[in-house]
Amino acid sequence: SQPEPVVSQGRTVLVERLHVANLAVEIGDVRLENLSGEAQLETNRIGELALQNDAGTLKLKIVPQRNEYKLKLSATAWRMPFKPAWLFETLEAEGKFDAKGMRLDKLDGKLYGGWLEGGFSLTWRPVSDARATLKFKGIDLEKLFNGVDLALSLQGDIHGKFTAVAVGQTLSTLPDGLRAEGSFATKNGQINHFDFVQATRSGSRNASRGGVTKFEEFSGRVRYEQQAYQFSNLNLISGVMKT
Repeated sequence: SQPEPVVSQGRTVLVERLHVANLAVEIGDVRLENLSGEAQLETNRIGELALQNDAGTLKLKIVPQRNEYKLKLSATAWRMPFKPAWLFETLEAEGKFDAKGMRLDKLDGKLYGGWLEGGFSLTWRPVSDARATLKFKGIDLEKLFNGVDLALSLQGDIHGKFTAVAVGQTLSTLPDGLRAEGSFATKNGQINHFDFVQATRSGSRNASRGGVTKFEEFSGRVRYEQQAYQFSNLNLISGVMKT
């Protein structure tokens, strides 16, 4: 690549780098503010843009490629700027984006005592649409879903693989349209707002709502849609009960 020539007062100056400050990036209705960094200049275009937030917890590297951009993201102690607002100890992601959305083919993060990996795609025009395939290992479920209003909640460390789809008018409304399914396994935890033991004894789901089920092992498949769960292939060990 070649530096960009700039003519000033009859003199030609070669500009190789351009410092940027107080930059804001809008992704749908989400706004990343107070970004700063450097742009490397090539002939008639920006060759590479390196940015970070004011706290230094989020770093972005953006490289133009014809009608799209290559993106590399790295973060430390960084909280997502939209729901569910997960706090990552570390996060590494690579992919591409354009004016309508992004695709992350590599996603690797540590959070809440465990890690996740997988792929993720997001569009924000004409509507917001998010899709992900993720593997979880050893993540604290209570912290993972803290602040999310769920009809049923779990406590324990989760291991599993899930696919998820969410559609909304804006990025901030995506959790309201979340649909997810996959397999899971967790140990030494509890299920809140539902008593499986009482449900087994009474044969009624309604009679057991609002209770708590403590377990040694809990695994199976789960489907989540419209804030409701559907379980299948369950293996539950809770005290003397095994299903």
